Amino acid sequence: MIQRRRPKVPDVRRSYIISVSIQPGCYRHIRISANMTLEALHEIIISETEFLDVQHLHAFFMDNKVWGSRDSFYGYDANGGNQPGDMIDRDVRLSQLALFKGKQFVYVFDFGEQWTFNCRVLQVLDEDTEKPVVIRSKGEPPEQYPDDEEDDEESEIELTLKS
Repeated sequence: MIQRRRPKVPDVRRSYIISVSIQPGCYRHIRISANMTLEALHEIIISETEFLDVQHLHAFFMDNKVWGSRDSFYGYDANGGNQPGDMIDRDVRLSQLALFKGKQFVYVFDFGEQWTFNCRVLQVLDEDTEKPVVIRSKGEPPEQYPDDEEDDEESEIELTLKS
């Protein structure tokens, strides 16, 4: 496996409060250090969705367009799914991005289901944050595979009718 060299980026004393919304009425405000990577932001977003199946590809689209071509950062795929030239989220600190109050971007999780999260920088703070933390939470996240329960119920009804 080829080891990638991460550029040395100096630490900064800055944090962001980022609003992440998956559907109307369901959002999380996350406080995160500018020294953290996009991968760290991905991890806290997914932990807040309560999705159980988290082994899916994901990407951040900093131009605020799903599948936008500019400023796109993809999760590392150990199975070789990344394309040559893909910028990988674990290699990019938030401090390296042009984040400012009001900046909007999109995060997509699971390229099959295409869970789309709208993200917006609410605040830029002149202090560091030790670890990412949710400071405000509203609404229940949707089920990851809501159709699976309906399929299970239909299969159960069919089995009952056949008996």
